[in-house]
Order: sequence, then structure tokens, then C-alpha cells
Amino acid sequence: MGDDILVFSNVSLARDESTGDLVMEEVDFTVREGGCLMVELDEEAPCPPLADAAQGLVDPVQGRVFFRGEDWMDMSPDRVVDVRSVIGRVYATGTWVNNLDLDENITLSQRHHTSRSMDEILYEARELAERFGLKELPAVRPEWADNSEERICQWVRAMMGKPQLLLLERPTREASDWECDKLVQAVVEAMHNGAGVLWLSSDVRILKNQSILPVTRVKFGGNRLTESIEVQS
Repeated sequence: MGDDILVFSNVSLARDESTGDLVMEEVDFTVREGGCLMVELDEEAPCPPLADAAQGLVDPVQGRVFFRGEDWMDMSPDRVVDVRSVIGRVYATGTWVNNLDLDENITLSQRHHTSRSMDEILYEARELAERFGLKELPAVRPEWADNSEERICQWVRAMMGKPQLLLLERPTREASDWECDKLVQAVVEAMHNGAGVLWLSSDVRILKNQSILPVTRVKFGGNRLTESIEVQS
């Protein structure tokens, strides 16, 4: 594996800043280029705010979160925007700009943060959509799409533009085996191209998948990460 992409150093996060109740305590891990941290969740448990912290959306009450050696809390607002533009994310609950159609949402970041032509952006988006089983990019508002379309559109958006870091929150919930296999293949290819991956899942098809390598497997429970197992090959 290559350089460190994402580092959590003794990170604790508060559920409620007014009470100080912690939702995550003393978390340490590193995601490197071409590597994956697989976080096993209980089936009914909500996703811990690992992805929010990894994007600098929430500040630790203790510890530090680094992206490629930079502490999110030390970045200027412009730098934060630039860094987030190279991170792809699948949210546990779909998060969209509601006054844009799904196809516009998918291409939004690439249109605003790169100098790529619209033709090039659309070609990549359509190619990814077809790879994941969509015949075309849905030109409908997010609330009008069915669950399968919305889920796959999240996958497409996350994979656009060769992201340096992928944050995946239960992306395969309700997905078919075929769809699950296609996503795993795409993520593994991204890893081979140098992306780091933080994957949160309770899906046995993902947790036991032998093609996602190298991987460090951990469990989240009691507000902590436990039982770290690293598999290189």
C-alpha cells in the first residue's frame, strides 16, 4: 500500500455538544492508498459518524482527523472544499440536492470542481450507470426515483472522477447479488488505482468477501472499534 490518506488519531465525537455524550470514543486507524478499512456493524445499529468525521463535517471533541497529512480543523474553507471534491461517498440515507434531478446531482461535483468537458463527464456517468445495471441516467428528482435507482445513482456519484477516498455507508443494503458483485468489482478497481476505502457494512456478502484486498477488518460496538484483523493477500 501507498501513502496514508485518512488517519484518525485518538478521535472521540460527541452526540450532543451541550451534554458531551460521546457517540464514538478513542478511535485510531489509518486508511492508505489502495487499502480498505472494513467496519462491521450490527444489523440494526445506525452508522457511527466515521464518514462525517472523515470529511471534516464534524469536529472531534478529542483527537485529530487527517486527510493526506492535513488536519481538517487547520484547513481554510477553500481548502476544505477542494479536499472534499476528491472524496466519493455513499450515504446510509440518500443525500441529494433536492431541486436537481439525479443526473444533475451525479455530475454536479465534476462540473464545479474540474475542468473536464460536459461530454466527458456525462460519458463517465453513463458508463458507470450501465455497469451497475441502469440503462440511462435518471432525469428525475431524487424523491421520484425508486430505491434501486437511487442506490445505484449514489454508487455512480461516489465513483465519479477517480476519487482518492471512498466512504461507503451500507451501500449494498437491499442490493441484488449481481449489483453487489458489480460494486465490489468497481471498488477493487478504484483501490488498484490508488483510492483508499472506508467501508461500513452489516452485509455478510461484503464482510466475508475475499476479493477486497488488502483490508483491515474491525467491528464497531460500545462506541469503539475492536478486533482489528489485517489481511494483505
